[in-house]
Amino acid sequence: MRKLIAVAALAAVTSASAIGVGISAHYNIGMPLGDFGDAVKMSVIGFQGDVAINVHPFINIVAAFGYQQWKPADEIVGVDKTTFIPICFGIEYPAVFGSIAFYPGGGMSYNLMKTTGPNVDVSENKMGIWFGGNFYYMFNARMGFGAGASFNMIFTDVVKTNWIHIPFGIKYWFM
Repeated sequence: MRKLIAVAALAAVTSASAIGVGISAHYNIGMPLGDFGDAVKMSVIGFQGDVAINVHPFINIVAAFGYQQWKPADEIVGVDKTTFIPICFGIEYPAVFGSIAFYPGGGMSYNLMKTTGPNVDVSENKMGIWFGGNFYYMFNARMGFGAGASFNMIFTDVVKTNWIHIPFGIKYWFM
């Protein structure tokens, strides 16, 4: 059984690398929604990098790692900032129309959250979901510049943690 799993994994990696692997890097703006939007200001400090493996002409498997920083909306004594480090996994469905490429998708996220300040240092880890898409203008078959939007929700206990992040960045395909 172990040999079968090893052969299947090797076949999957070999075929995925033969089809294509892409990387992207983005600068993110975060727009908080609902109760979370009442608690924090819009975030202008955010970054994300991801890897996409093209396993079928119309399906990419995506893994992403990011950082987003939020400042309190009102003066909250002892709270300076809240940071999220989302680790995301999901599926994209690429659609390429000439030099324009659209990548809608969605998936799950594991979020490392930390609130810091002179009087507070609280950390928690929560699961979440995301869905959205990016548009890219492709300079050539391998590289493009684009922007998009995605809805993010973290399953928290007290405040509904929902926001929209707007990424701007580049995508590069190794083919």
